[in-house]
Parts: sequence; C-alpha cells; structure tokens
Amino acid sequence: MAIPTSSATSKTPRTPIPLFIQSSQYRNWRYSKEGLERVRKELNVTAVGRVRSMVEEERVEEERVHLPEASTSAPPPPSEIEYLTVSDELSLVTYYIQQVAALCAAFGFPVMVQATAMTYLKRFYLRNTCMDYHPKNVMLTCVFLATKTENHPISIDSFSGKIKSKPEDILSLEFLVSQSLRFEYKVHHAHLAAYGLSLDLQTTEPDSDLVSETDSKAQSFIRHSRLTDAEFIYTPSQIALASFRLANPTIVDTWIGTKESRRLGRGKEVERDEDLAHDELLKCLEEIGEMIQMAIKNPVAKEAVKAVDQRLKWARNPEKDPNSALFKKRQAEEEADREEKALAKAAKRPTLDQNVFIYNGTGLPPNRCPQVDSPYGTQTLAEDCLYLTLVHVLQANQQSLAHLPLTSTIQYLYAAWFIAFELTCLRLGQSAFQIHGGSYTVGSTTNPGLDGGVMAASQNMIVITIQYRLGILGFLKNDDLGISGNFGLKDIICALKFIQTEIANFGGNKASVTLAGQSSGAEMVKTLLMTPSASSLFARTILHSPPLNYGDQPPAVGNAVGAYIAQDLNCTNIACMRLANVSDILVTQLKLFNLGFPDADEYIPGVEVAEPIKTVIDGTLVTGSFGGATRTPVSGRSALNPSNKPMILTSVRDEACSIIYSVNGFPAFLFAGGLESFLELNSLSAPIAASIVASKLYQPATSDADAARATYSTIASDQIWTCPIQQTAVNLTVSVMAPIYLAQFNLGIKYSNPSPAECVGKVDHEDDIYAVFGTSPTPLSASQQTMQKDLQARWSAFAHTGNPNPTSNPIPHWNAVASATNLNLLIFGGAANGAGITAATQRAAQCQVGNGFWGRIVPFDEQNDLNA
Repeated sequence: MAIPTSSATSKTPRTPIPLFIQSSQYRNWRYSKEGLERVRKELNVTAVGRVRSMVEEERVEEERVHLPEASTSAPPPPSEIEYLTVSDELSLVTYYIQQVAALCAAFGFPVMVQATAMTYLKRFYLRNTCMDYHPKNVMLTCVFLATKTENHPISIDSFSGKIKSKPEDILSLEFLVSQSLRFEYKVHHAHLAAYGLSLDLQTTEPDSDLVSETDSKAQSFIRHSRLTDAEFIYTPSQIALASFRLANPTIVDTWIGTKESRRLGRGKEVERDEDLAHDELLKCLEEIGEMIQMAIKNPVAKEAVKAVDQRLKWARNPEKDPNSALFKKRQAEEEADREEKALAKAAKRPTLDQNVFIYNGTGLPPNRCPQVDSPYGTQTLAEDCLYLTLVHVLQANQQSLAHLPLTSTIQYLYAAWFIAFELTCLRLGQSAFQIHGGSYTVGSTTNPGLDGGVMAASQNMIVITIQYRLGILGFLKNDDLGISGNFGLKDIICALKFIQTEIANFGGNKASVTLAGQSSGAEMVKTLLMTPSASSLFARTILHSPPLNYGDQPPAVGNAVGAYIAQDLNCTNIACMRLANVSDILVTQLKLFNLGFPDADEYIPGVEVAEPIKTVIDGTLVTGSFGGATRTPVSGRSALNPSNKPMILTSVRDEACSIIYSVNGFPAFLFAGGLESFLELNSLSAPIAASIVASKLYQPATSDADAARATYSTIASDQIWTCPIQQTAVNLTVSVMAPIYLAQFNLGIKYSNPSPAECVGKVDHEDDIYAVFGTSPTPLSASQQTMQKDLQARWSAFAHTGNPNPTSNPIPHWNAVASATNLNLLIFGGAANGAGITAATQRAAQCQVGNGFWGRIVPFDEQNDLNA
C-alpha cells in the first residue's frame, strides 16, 4: 500500500519537481553499472542451475516415453551442455533490440512505439533469461504491447498476419511481459528531452541551420543509445545532451558554459561548487558518449549470435518448449489435475433446485475469486467463487481442541455468478461474520489463518467467513454503460441475509451477529454502516486496522475509473464488457494502481494508489460518507444505519512497516537525500511535505537513509491508520448511542512470511490475524499466549453480549472511549508478560481530535474527497 496524497497546501514556495523524478522509471528502473551487472549475473546463475535440472529431467522423461528426436543430431549429455553466459544473453537481446527498429519501420510505427518496445524488451530481460524465453518471441509481444500503450493500436490479426505469426503466440506472452514490467508501461525517452534541448540551444547559437543539422545528427546518436544500458543508468535529459555533444561539442559546451555563467557571481565557495558540478556533468556526458560510440562501432551482427542461438538449442529450459517431453508431461499433469477437481466437484453437487447447491466443505476449499498473484491462498482461481464458510461446534468441548472433528464446516454456493455485473440474492432457506482484507483486489477465506475452527470450539461461537467478488469484477462502476458498481458489497449483504434465514439451524441467534473485518475488510464493515438495506443484518462490529485515511469513492471518481477500464478493454457497451476475458480484465486491473500517481498520464484525482477500485457512495445502496457522518454528531445519528451498534476499533503499533520495507515498497536509495528531500520528491507526499517538516513531529534519529525510511514508516502508520482510527472512535462516541472501544496491538504474531528484516520485532499490518483466530503456524511465546488468551476472551464476550469484558475471566475492566483526552485505549501485549494495559491517550500531538496534526493541519484524504 502506497502513501496517499493530500490536497493540503503550504505557503512556503517550493521548487517544481521534475516529472521524471516522480516517475516509476526513476523509482524502479534505475541502476548503477555495478548494480545492473549484479542483477544480470544473479539472474543468469539462477537460470543455469534451474535449466540444468530441467534438462536432466527432460532426458529421463524422453527415455520413459521414447520420444523421437526432433533432429538428426543427438543432444550432448547435460554435463557437457554449454549454457549461456551473461555476455551471450546480452548479445542475443541486443540483436533483437536492433530488429525492433526494422520491424517498426516495416509497419510504419512512430518513434514512440519503437523506443518503448525496445525498453520493454530490455526490462523484460532484467527479470527473465533467454534460456527460458527466446528474445525473438518476446520481441514481437513487446512491439505489439507498445502499439497499445503508446496509443497507436493495431489489430492482432493485422499485426500477426504481416509478420506471418500466430496471434496466440504473441498474446500468450503479453501477461508475462506485463508482469515483468511490473505493469509500469510509461517510459520517459531521450528523444523527447531532445526536443526541448534543441529549442534551448538556439538561445546561445544564432545559426538555426547549424542547430537543425546538430539536432539531426543527435537524433541518430539517440537511436543508437537505445542499444545500450544508458537509460538504466542515466536520465533521458543526460542522454539527449550527450547525443547533442557528440553531434557538435562546440555549441553544446558553449550552451553549458552560458548556463553555468548565469549561476556564478554568488561567492567563491559557491563558484567552486559550480565548477565541481560542471566537471561531473562533463564526465557523465563523456561516459554516455562512449557507450553510444561503442554501440555504433560494434553492432551485433546476425552471424555473431548464430553460435549463441545454436547453443541455446540445447541450453533452453525444456519446460518452456512445447515440443519437449517435459512440457507435455507438465501439460498432462495440469490437465489431469483440472479433470480430477472437476469430477470431485461434480460428485459433491447434488441439485436441490435449479439455482441452489450444497457442498461438503470439509473436503473442498472454495475457489478464490479471480485476482492477480498474491500471498493469499493457493486454491484455484475461478468465477465460481461465491462461497461462505460456516464453522460451528457439534458437541460440548470434552476433548482436546486439537481434534478437529469437534467442528463441522459447511460451504454454500448461494448464487450462480457470471460476469454479468448484477447479483440476484437467492434465499436458501451468536455468530461472528468475518470479511477478509486485500485492498479490494486479492484474498479469500483460505487466506492463512482464517480457519474458524479453533475460535468456534474454544469460544462457543459460530464463525463465518465470506468470499466476495474482487477488483473490477466486484466494484466496477460505469453509469454510462449501465453498470451500478458495489457488487462485492452486494455479495456480502446477500451472505448476511442467508445468515439471517439459516443461522438458527446451526444453533445461532440471528439477532446477535457480530460483523468483523480486517484492513479493506474492515472498510467494508464501515461502508455497511452507511447502507440502510444492511442495517438489520448485524448487531455489532469489530474493525481491525481499517485504513480510515481513505473513504469510499464519490460517484464521479468511481465513474472516472470505470471509464478508464472500459477504454482499456476497448469496450463501449455492457455487452462487450460481459464478453471480456478474465485475464484481460486482470491486466487492466493492475494498471489501475497507476491512476493515483500525480505524475502518471492516466492520473485521476481522488483515486487512492492503494485502493484504486472499491466501494462507491452511489446514493442508493451506500447513502453517504462514513467519515462525514462520524465527524458531524447531528447528521451522524441519522446517517449511520442504525447508530446504536457497539463497535471495537483496533490498530497495530507499526502498521506500515512491511509496506515501506517490502520488495515493492520504498527502497533505501530513495531516502539518500534525507526525509525532507524524499517527501518533496515523492509525488504522493510532495503536497504535504512542508507541513510535515514544519510540524517537527517526525525527525529522524540520525541523518542516514535508514533513519529517514524508518521515520517515513511512522508517518504512514499515523496518517493511514492510527490517527484516523482514533479520531473516528472519539467522533463516534458523540455521534452514536452505543459504546465504542479502542485498542492497539503492541504484541502480535508475525503474519508475513518472510517478514522484512527491518520489521522483525515490530507489530505489522496483519500481525493480529493469527491471534484473533488462534491459528498461529508457529509455537507462541509465553507473552504471546497471554495476549492471545485475553484477546479471544474479550472478542468472545463482545460477540455474545456487546461488552468486551468477560464475566468469567479475571482480566482488567476495559471502558469505552470517553473523550479525546480519555481514550481508555486497551494496549494488547502492553505489559512485559503480554497482558493488556490501558492508556488515556495515544500519540496525542499527532492524532488527538481538534489538537493533533493529522486531520487538522493536514486533512485525511477522505476529508479532501468530501470537499472536492
């Protein structure tokens, strides 16, 4: 989850931030020469080991099936195969980068398509190797993808027909290429920087013909620069300037000197600094020039790569070769697995009527709803995914809880679902109802730890977990196409209605349903409090780590996202949308995460980077803003539906840690200039950077990058979770006629595996899940056992009575929030032995209603959305 932008402004004038510095190219695709060499070396070494193993397995499989040889020459023994080196792979890739230019010229594609396709091909081979995917095939996919991302589309039939290739061969690699690009399609090119530079050169060179001649030569050098690694090491403007200097060093050096002279005269010390910068610039330009000259003098000829290609014949990963025995074996295994699952599913599907089926959930984990790869769950992805899992106690707890036959799990498919964007809820006939998180785009009831068996048996509860449609399939809104949105929310309402009609058959009380959620699941809970049609379906709520800095999307934002989705899928009507392939939908869905970056071409104001598609305040199902209702006591009483439901709100102490320190988070080099520099350069935090610095609330302990990054993690935790959760609890105390409880986890059970090294010993987002369900996969320390026991006792008491103070467990009494200065905050694991303690305040200077920094000096994003 990235850090949101805010519209808070500062009176302090600030230097404009170059777009390139704000771009994903700057953040994720820049390397030092040594770093680039290391990446390629590690990739090659890993690939050689993997391919060597696969070749050995291929040899065994060939002998088993007596596969005839594809050629007259016998393959060498695996030990004698000469695998590709880094240099071999680089030569092969460079050769096909050269072919991109010829291919684009044959089609008449503009220079943007050519340049972008070359970049895509180079980036692909920083994530993959030639021994797995031959550049000839990947090159075609990169060019076709570039025609779409650079707004010069061509039909796949026209493209494949002209190059005499099969459409499926090109399209089959498109998702893989997109994944390898991290779905970051925008590329900043040197030839665009050259346009402005050519104009600026005319300020120091009056001979316009000379400038024009220089520009023409420079464009040639820029074209050759695309065959080098320059774009991974230097900025587009540096490459452009180096190319002009190769074309005409005299006028460029004059231009540089004039630029420098305008900044001189400010003292000798400054002048020495300017001289140093000038020398560094010239050194940089010379290094780029050498790279370009080398590419010109030593092009990769076809003959030079023939030998490499010949070796690749035997050094290729047979798992990726459709003609290999190993590929056919894997294909047969996958087909057999699919058939086995289909038969098992059919055998467990006795028809009750034409629309309703019952499944025995003890042997069939539900399919996950369509989503991109995630750490959650390993079950099959399928549109047949709308299940709930219900766990209840069959008999008194007379045996050890380790004996799982104490519980029975039943899963119901309560509605048939296709990509129809509407769901008809079919009536089938003391409960805790849990909604999983996952930023509205990933997750399932099979997420690690969400097994309700232990909780049901130990706390005498019925535990229900629910799956709902995700991402575009669950939350697309496009009024122009007649798509209303909020389908995932409707799925949950449908499941809640089922519980109301059927829970008595399992010994439950329909008037005592506790609705709980974690992260975006907790956000769905707060949205249901603004949904009148759901008001009678639950009695109380528990919200674990809801990122309440974010609100539900206003209709205009939801429709803008929906319009982007329809355009990206090339659809102008609902019939086209219904026919869209799920894999194409998921590709489009990943692009949505760029919509929240102010530097992105597709930027949509009001879209959150972390949650670009979500529930929408549509005025009919969801009637208002939860944040707005809680901040306004009078309207709050009528807006919350109803306003008499007890609530528990929780956060963990270090919410943002794994987000900041994850592989796709915020690497240390971004903080090399210190916290203030990072805040100003980051497009998401730039609008509020001056306010954060002026507050003096967030000052790194030291001046190094690690300290700056750690402080930014604290900023993110406060802004997204701790402060808005606290303020919501205080505001609700005034707005509703029910007790509101506030808690923080200072002790948890590690959920991420592996957890970033910097987050070891901290309590991270999701580190409360195993404690809630009692499902830790690793042994607990004594303090963790104490914390978990207290937590489950309080949650059980709350689910039974609406009061988190169990009468049978002698733990300290926990009072509801009284005021902004008397939070009665329960800190789980606050004592050394893991016991809970209470506190009157929680980061008051940062969070306190009316006096804290967040929500007052800098509004939450949800406040900005309401005021937009």
